Amino acid sequence: MPLHDEAAFRAAFRDLHPRLLRYLAAIVGKDAEDTAAMVWLQVVRDLDKFDGDYADFRGWVTIIAR
Repeated sequence: MPLHDEAAFRAAFRDLHPRLLRYLAAIVGKDAEDTAAMVWLQVVRDLDKFDGDYADFRGWVTIIAR
């Protein structure tokens, strides 16, 4: 799934966002939504630097969140 494709990115977002929110809620509590927004902004900024498959993408998003 080439994540540079808009439909693929949208599908990845729909899959990962709930997981990201749960992860961030455990770390930052009530600020999870705001933190997730910052994570996704960073993901979009750096997407052209990403290279890998979907599993790599999930890990990459988690690293950014951490």
